[in-house]
Amino acid sequence: MRRALVFVFVLLASAVSAGPLDEFAWTNRVLIIFADSELDPVFLSQMAMLESDLTPLEHRDIVVLADLGPESALRSQLRPLGFSVVLIDKDGSIILRRPAPMSVRELARHIDKTPLRIDELAAGAPR
Repeated sequence: MRRALVFVFVLLASAVSAGPLDEFAWTNRVLIIFADSELDPVFLSQMAMLESDLTPLEHRDIVVLADLGPESALRSQLRPLGFSVVLIDKDGSIILRRPAPMSVRELARHIDKTPLRIDELAAGAPR
């Protein structure tokens, strides 16, 4: 059974509970897009890149969160400066931090090099 892509836009406020990513552990990779505003041209560019090709994101079980809150729990934990892309693997480890937008192809290639993804591919996960 193919898992459906969860594409989530979240405006996180300072009232977010501790462990905001706990629900995704061992189920999804989380791609967090930090920006200071939903009108930030870099943020809009990143979101357009992601929306242009959703299939690789779906095959890699990626949940996309947009954090635009100035004092969110994720900002406190990950400490981005301005625009930032942070990719968290299923085991909760941070596998990528980048201060610039990334194409879906770049994200897919980066994920495909991780031990968890290599195991998934060996078990027959879609490419």
